[in-house]
Amino acid sequence: MKISTHVDWDQVRTNLADQEFPLAVIDGIFLADSLISLASELHTQAGWRQPDWGADWFDLSSGYENIINPSLPDLTEFCTNIIEFVGLPASSRLKGVFAVRCNGNAGLLPHADNADFVLNIWTTPDRFNQNIGSGGMTVWNVKSPPEASPEQFTNADWVQKYIKDSGDVRKLHIPYRCNRAIFFDARLFHESQPISFIGNDKLSMRTNLSFAFKHD
Repeated sequence: MKISTHVDWDQVRTNLADQEFPLAVIDGIFLADSLISLASELHTQAGWRQPDWGADWFDLSSGYENIINPSLPDLTEFCTNIIEFVGLPASSRLKGVFAVRCNGNAGLLPHADNADFVLNIWTTPDRFNQNIGSGGMTVWNVKSPPEASPEQFTNADWVQKYIKDSGDVRKLHIPYRCNRAIFFDARLFHESQPISFIGNDKLSMRTNLSFAFKHD
């Protein structure tokens, strides 16, 4: 996984320090050949399954505690570089790797992630997206409170009520784009936008790869 030399990491760090939306959108995070190899590697692996949160979705992960799948080339080097480039605390470690793909769906309801920061990367070519300008992520300027449990901040009903009661609420819409990464504070509530991708085969499904980082 070769990171592009054209990423402005100073700007990424500035964006992550924003008080309202601590997130950075990084276009072209991988070199083109590396992205193609990564996408091929993901789709040829065993272990893809339908999760219990939606028959339209397929995921490839091992949860937060035991990082087994997906098996990615140069994973340790990649994570070490990301932690350094982004300026995360030296105690940061990779907590989980997750790949998810879907052809068409109304999206996922708002939730927060059980980590400190998440790097989300989209790998499917734009030509398969039937709804240009959408199919990405929506993020609220509301964070999960420190006292909330994972059962709460992943429960759509609880989250929607919390957002509604939070007062001055705004949201940011980030359209899908191939080779676009979003690095964000995992406490921010976010959701996947409605998805409409050409359903020819697994290579045309909207696929995202996420890395969850935790500070010890």
